[in-house]
Amino acid sequence: MRVHLVNHIIPSLSCTGHTASFASMDVCCDDETPQEEDKEEKEEETAAAPRKKQKVTKKKAKKLEKEETASPQILIKLLKKVYMGISSTVGLLTNLIERIDFLIHAVSVDDQPLLSICASALSSLTIDPAVGSGASRENTSHTHAVQMACVSLVTTIFRKHPKHRIVILEDLFPLLLKIPTSKRSMRTFPVRLFIKASRVSSVYGKKSSSGPCRVVTPHGGLRGDGQDFIQVITVLILSMIQACVTMPYSRSCQDKDETNARRLSSGLAECERTCKIFTTLLVQRCSKKGEEGGASEFRPILSNLVDDLLLVQLLPQFPSAEMLLLEICRKLCDDLVANSAVGNGKRTISSEPTYLTTAMDTVGTICSDTAAKISLARENPLVFAEEVDVDALNKGADPSSDSAEVNRCSCGRTTLVDTFMLDCDRCHNWFHGSCVGIAKDKLPDVWICDECTMQIMVVDQMKVFCAKNNDKESSFGKSQGKLDLSQDDKVHIMRVLLLNFLIHQEKLSDSTFSCNSRKFHLARFVKDINTDRKSSEGNVFSNVDLIQSQLLDMWDLQIDSDHGVFSQNYQRCEYLSDEGNAKLMLTLNASKSQLVASFPQLLGVIVALMGDENNVSLRKLAVKALSQIVQTDSSLMAQRSVREAATKRFNDEAISVREAAVSLVGFYVLQTPEAAKAFHIPLLLRLNDEGISVRKRVIKIFKDLISVNPSYPERAAVLMMLLARASDKKEDDGVRDLIYETFSTLWFATSDDVDRVHSSAAIVTPLRDTTSSRMNFVRDTARQMIEVITISSASKHLANLVQDMLNGQGEKSEEKKASQRKIDRVAAEKHCAKIVACLVEELVVFEENRDNLSQKEAGQQLVSILTTLHVFAEASPSLLLGHYDNLLHYLKAENGVPLTSESSIVIQVCRILSHLSPCLSSLNIQQLLHGEISKDLVRIAYKFGMLAAGAAVECLVKLATHQESERHNPLMTALMKLVRTFYTHLLKMKNTAQDLSKLKDKERNNIHRALSVLGYICRHHHGRSQAIINGDVQDFVEVTPPDLTWENLPSSCYIIFKTYLSKRDTSTKCKALRAIAGIFSSYPRIMLAFEQEGTLCKVMSIDAKPELQLEALQCWREILITEEQRIESGEAKRQMESKADITTSKKVSGDQDGDASLIGACCIQHAPRIFAMTSSVDPKIRLHSLLLIETLLRQGLVNPMEMIPVLFGLQGDLKHAQIRLCAHKMLVEETEKRPDMIRQLLSEGIRHCYDFQHKIYKDTDAITAVTRNKGPNNIVQIECIFGQIFRDSVRNSRSHSIRVIKSLLNRFTSKDPDDSPTSRVPLLSFTSEVLAYLPYNHLGDVLYVIHNIASIVNLESNEVLAKMTTFLRCYGLSEKDAGTADKVKLRRLLNKSQFKKEDKMKFAELCAAANSIVLLVRLSTFLREAYSGVTTARLMEYHPGEKERITDRGISRIDDTLAFHSKFPHAISPDGKQVDLDVLVNQYIEFCRVCKDYDLDELPHNT
Repeated sequence: MRVHLVNHIIPSLSCTGHTASFASMDVCCDDETPQEEDKEEKEEETAAAPRKKQKVTKKKAKKLEKEETASPQILIKLLKKVYMGISSTVGLLTNLIERIDFLIHAVSVDDQPLLSICASALSSLTIDPAVGSGASRENTSHTHAVQMACVSLVTTIFRKHPKHRIVILEDLFPLLLKIPTSKRSMRTFPVRLFIKASRVSSVYGKKSSSGPCRVVTPHGGLRGDGQDFIQVITVLILSMIQACVTMPYSRSCQDKDETNARRLSSGLAECERTCKIFTTLLVQRCSKKGEEGGASEFRPILSNLVDDLLLVQLLPQFPSAEMLLLEICRKLCDDLVANSAVGNGKRTISSEPTYLTTAMDTVGTICSDTAAKISLARENPLVFAEEVDVDALNKGADPSSDSAEVNRCSCGRTTLVDTFMLDCDRCHNWFHGSCVGIAKDKLPDVWICDECTMQIMVVDQMKVFCAKNNDKESSFGKSQGKLDLSQDDKVHIMRVLLLNFLIHQEKLSDSTFSCNSRKFHLARFVKDINTDRKSSEGNVFSNVDLIQSQLLDMWDLQIDSDHGVFSQNYQRCEYLSDEGNAKLMLTLNASKSQLVASFPQLLGVIVALMGDENNVSLRKLAVKALSQIVQTDSSLMAQRSVREAATKRFNDEAISVREAAVSLVGFYVLQTPEAAKAFHIPLLLRLNDEGISVRKRVIKIFKDLISVNPSYPERAAVLMMLLARASDKKEDDGVRDLIYETFSTLWFATSDDVDRVHSSAAIVTPLRDTTSSRMNFVRDTARQMIEVITISSASKHLANLVQDMLNGQGEKSEEKKASQRKIDRVAAEKHCAKIVACLVEELVVFEENRDNLSQKEAGQQLVSILTTLHVFAEASPSLLLGHYDNLLHYLKAENGVPLTSESSIVIQVCRILSHLSPCLSSLNIQQLLHGEISKDLVRIAYKFGMLAAGAAVECLVKLATHQESERHNPLMTALMKLVRTFYTHLLKMKNTAQDLSKLKDKERNNIHRALSVLGYICRHHHGRSQAIINGDVQDFVEVTPPDLTWENLPSSCYIIFKTYLSKRDTSTKCKALRAIAGIFSSYPRIMLAFEQEGTLCKVMSIDAKPELQLEALQCWREILITEEQRIESGEAKRQMESKADITTSKKVSGDQDGDASLIGACCIQHAPRIFAMTSSVDPKIRLHSLLLIETLLRQGLVNPMEMIPVLFGLQGDLKHAQIRLCAHKMLVEETEKRPDMIRQLLSEGIRHCYDFQHKIYKDTDAITAVTRNKGPNNIVQIECIFGQIFRDSVRNSRSHSIRVIKSLLNRFTSKDPDDSPTSRVPLLSFTSEVLAYLPYNHLGDVLYVIHNIASIVNLESNEVLAKMTTFLRCYGLSEKDAGTADKVKLRRLLNKSQFKKEDKMKFAELCAAANSIVLLVRLSTFLREAYSGVTTARLMEYHPGEKERITDRGISRIDDTLAFHSKFPHAISPDGKQVDLDVLVNQYIEFCRVCKDYDLDELPHNT
């Protein structure tokens, strides 16, 4: 058998015999001896000699060459005939194997032949039927016959000889390596699947609303006929496990409450033992490191095995599949937990990452399949129908003629006549023959549906119970139809139905495999009944002993009749249909499966692994596994523990974990939109995540969420955040493109895109409906924009988006051709015009519904609409050309809304008109001139605040000076009247008093308004006076009001503004300075003269009032930004080209930004003062000086080398987050540009930060290098203020990290002659905090710090101790007591000696030097406790020059470590006159203890 099977059958069925022939030919050629080769060469030469005289034609040579190359194909063709002959012996071989099987079953066989037979049978599993050959179907059938006979033989040996089981299991694994895992042809065992797709699921396929139901195969193929295939090796493994089942036997009961109950032993003990052995052997091979032992080959074997087990888990023939799956899960979970810090907080083993990935994927796959089956059982349970009244049935019903008949088929198809159908002989409902598995040509005489079968089974079981309990049937008959079955009663009925089905299958196949399956089910049922003994009280079938007796009666059942087990009516069908059995197995699995019962524990393990802070890869894998589970059953996210664990990973330090967590939650909220609110804020915060992939994932989630649910209540907040991200200049291009794509879909979809969406519908939409849908889309877009503006105070982000869309800078614009971009721009402009029209319609709708709104609501809504219109006016003013007349009446400020809203309304309308002014034609200007706009704008300048007055003045100036306007038009007349009024008032009041603060508030406010309005007018003034343009201030004269003209307005105002700038009233000086700044905006050269006069220096000096300094900083920044916008917008170029005297050469060589350079030069002159103002006591001055520096840096007007130390210093401004964040943002930008410079200046920057805090915070206790914030669960998280800078620019390189650490440690050894030891201690405390809380990600950095601390302490401590001993010896402290003196004794000696003040100061300096050493020891101890990898053994073997270890990467600080203590009590009073001797004594004693206890091997505990 073995020779024929191995040498003949396997090569022939696998079609591999020719390869062996080729190999033998090669071997024969290789085995020739050198003498034989020489002999053959001589014979060839002899034969070739006469051949030289013969001529070989080209045709003949080609023929010979073709014959040589065709020889392998000829051999294969000839061998196929041999294969056919060998294949004809398969039937005889199968009979032989079956007879050997019977022989082993009946006769005892020796071990050696037994194991030889087993090995031969196992070799058949390597047969790979040739799929590509013509005889592939015949080969497959032959292969199946041989393999199944061998499986039966091996199973018999495995069952009959327990002592050989481990040997047989060990022999499986070399065999597994020979089976190719990637070939589907190796799956030759057919299985039938009957669970129909009932819901949309990524695991179970999609539900079809029409057409035939498709079979659901969770992890196998998807076939319409319900058939799939698994590996024969899987069948063998399950068959061997099931063969180990034993009959449960009676045992004594130890429970006093169950003395009368008969408990049975478990018949599955050997099955469970076999599962554990096999799983242990398989997992051990998968977990081996590297390529050792074929670990990489066994991992796909494990994956294929799990796929097969999940495929057959619900098939009655494979009950052991669930047991093996559960054991695999347990073993893999144990390994995963052992590789994590979950539980005992320590990692016990360290497995290979690829194995952990395989383990977690496998556990996730099994759990997701289990969750899907639980959900499917919940949605499609096996329902026990109510009792049917048989007398009322129409037994002669015909579905084609009787419309009252009911189609009860589970497929859901309502048609009754299109296909062959069956009528139930009991309830007379109709079912499709294809759905119940009965063909028309095999119609049984009697057929009963599944529901009726279950009813019959309930009645039969009650009769059996009544008979065995000696009850009368009449008593049961009275309760017939009124039974109240519990869940356990239903489970019992389902078990009986399942056993009947298995008995039927066993009768048909007459195989031991079916018998073992039935016995396995029986043993498991008995075990479950014993487990649930107490809970069965009160059930209909509550007699546990009777149920067990019935089950055991079926153990050795002989199938020799044509009826079921319990039924007495031979005409009844007592097992369910294929679909009914599938539902039955699904329901039993959900209610009594151990795998289902263990699912909460398995889910808990995955959730716990998500919280392992020490293993990033495990956290990521756990999140992905949970995501896989949630995709099959999204209701699991409703559990609080799962939801909180997923949300917590949003703040994980690893980007990959955060992305996985976001993907998990994103899938859930898309499947359950009503739950999106619970995760809205966490998802929204991830839009600012530093991980690009995380931001992209969140954007896609929100895009899909808003697309699916347009009425999402938080959509405005989401869209606002997306706009902010798109406007961020530092944003990644890929993220920005994705945001553009999102808004292109949500807001800027063209008409073709909208039509494309609606054309995909099943029903053709009429043209008017399509047009209506387009307008509805545009209208919804307009409303969404208004919502965004309502919740956002800044409309700049929306303006940037609209501008980019209009300029064709949307999604992947750089990949498009110029012509396509032009087409897109035209389409975008048309779409924006429609949006503007809808916004104007919203104004009309608002006016119609105004009465239904309160004043506050009306004001907010009107401001939002006008602000949105202003966005489009700023992006493309021409869009509002046809609508501006609808806005003019709002300038009258009679809108019936609160004053703040009224002010905002007139501001937005004025700004819209200002943007629109360059696009106005002469006709538009004439219409405005004849209106009342001039009166309205002048009224606003008098009535409203400065912001509204400034907007009105700007609008009035631009309209009055429009190129299409006449020189003396009504608008200019109104403007000059306004100018003369305020100018006259300023002339009148300038000599009233030097200190205007003594005036009445009304009079002073009038002066302030006059200064502000004239300043705004001068800001937008553009004249032709060369003296003003050139800044010749010596030629400026103060004219009288009648002589004031538009041309001399700036010069006259400059003189009067300077007059008010010299007043004593600070508020008036600020208004005058801002008015002068308006002149500087229009004529920058005047600022140069202002600076040369020294006035600029005075307003920014330290002697100036803080309010005036602040105003100066704000003004200079506004001027710089105005000039920047003027140049970038092209206005500077247009102004230069509009000059009448400019030539072409001047246009080419013209300096567009010359004026801006003058302003920048003036600021550069005062850069030292601006830098100094960042250390001002006033936080407002610090903030605005920093903002000014940011503007100067962006425009390239300041040296970064001078600025970076200032930014480092501002990192210490812990009480004002805005200042610190702004400085940090600038540092990050500089880090990206100049990372080397940041690294070089980091150590110096830490000193600047300390100096800043020392200057701002007079109390040295407030000086700190860390921030304390409350994290999750109110845990205080301590972080270094330089942590982010260290992450971004330093720690990515070990050499850079070591360099920075070394420079910080050098502060403890460097001796600066300008610093005394007492003054150095606060700085060293600050430095030690930095070293303690830097975010190290490599253990080598921590070890380097500890190693260098040991060196410094060993060198410095002896020197300091010797100095202190020498000093104290003069006061009676002996050398013996120097290191051991206690506090009381030392204090007595020092009091007795009566220290002088000079001696106390000297002792204080010595203690300060000692404190620096104590700080280092504290730091060393803290680092050792804060990082788990720092052990004594690791310290002993560490060397700074050692090669980097992979295991040292990715460390993190332990959260519950005690905070680092870096402070010392003050021994010297702030004035330096008092010295606290007790404090010095305590410091001396602590230092002595440190010197005594400190050792590199055993560091002392934290002091």
